[in-house]
Amino acid sequence: MAGQIRYALGGDDIWRKPALQQLASTQDLKRKEDGFSPSRPESSTIKMAEAVISAIKRDYLPIPFVSASADGGITLEWHKPASRLTINIRAIGEVGYFGVRESGYTCEGELKHGNFDFINEVVDILLVR
Repeated sequence: MAGQIRYALGGDDIWRKPALQQLASTQDLKRKEDGFSPSRPESSTIKMAEAVISAIKRDYLPIPFVSASADGGITLEWHKPASRLTINIRAIGEVGYFGVRESGYTCEGELKHGNFDFINEVVDILLVR
């Protein structure tokens, strides 16, 4: 499946449901402190990731890859043939994003807690246009 793009073909829950399922599976991880292995995120980090997913208004997006980081954070990553968007939800409550297009265009920044509306502009630029 490597190299394939997984696109949502239906409505609202087609990409969100798999993303939320992947997010829920991070709760099966153990808390690790080796600095390398994915570690189970705190419930507050999971809630923040759910809020970011809910804030994205577009229904027709690729299904993101969801992973836990060694420090208990969560990464959401969307890939398209000509672009990529990564959103990092850090265990300390910060949400950052980085996007790149094949043309060389990049964008990055922080999303203020509870104010994730701007992510829709980023999604439109990187994943829709």
